[in-house]
Amino acid sequence: MSTQNGKNSLVKTQSLLEESKQPSTLNDSKGQQGLQQNADAVNNTFNLPQNYIQTDPWIYRMVVGTLTSTVLICLIGAIGLQAKGNKQIPDLLTALGTGSLGALSGLLAPSPIKR
Repeated sequence: MSTQNGKNSLVKTQSLLEESKQPSTLNDSKGQQGLQQNADAVNNTFNLPQNYIQTDPWIYRMVVGTLTSTVLICLIGAIGLQAKGNKQIPDLLTALGTGSLGALSGLLAPSPIKR
């Protein structure tokens, strides 16, 4: 009996692996319909307009504020550690600061528009 269950689970695993190997894109009709249905369900639940995420300025302001505060905290932390006499700034502090600065510059830089 246990060998039968083992064979069934093996067959199921193999079929799942074969399905995952098949190429799928976000441009397929089922994927787009599913995404649109999810977005519509969220918008209907909270009575939001269709393009709420794109038109709400507060979301953009919160992201920019969070990234700016992360950069400033990392900068103040690095200066504070150097003032205390630590010889090396932790790599995590450097990575957080530079990553946040890169994301912030990517958000604030104007996108190239062909005219």
